[in-house]
Amino acid sequence: MIEDNNLKVDILKNIRGKNSLGNVIDRNFKELIPQEIFTPAAVTVEEFLQLFDEYVFTLPLTGTNSVEYILQKSADILNITIDNGLNLQELLDEITLLKDENLQLLQQVTEAVTETQQ
Repeated sequence: MIEDNNLKVDILKNIRGKNSLGNVIDRNFKELIPQEIFTPAAVTVEEFLQLFDEYVFTLPLTGTNSVEYILQKSADILNITIDNGLNLQELLDEITLLKDENLQLLQQVTEAVTETQQ
């Protein structure tokens, strides 16, 4: 006990054994982390993938909560780089060119077959 003129402080020491330590100290430190981290997911992986298949075509292509966001997040998890310099119009032009070439080749084949049958 410590005494000062106007101050009186009682010091008590409570000794606990190592067997009772688990009753006093939470070794998982759950009180430091929000509890929602410890709750199980609201949906299973199978349910998530089913929901993803249902809603993926309703998502915007770019911006927040978009297909682009999901792609970038997946790339980050997989530790891969995505080439963002992709020009959609260039791809569409290439597809149109290939369709035209395919049509021309199909016409040539049709003409050749027709000529051999005559």
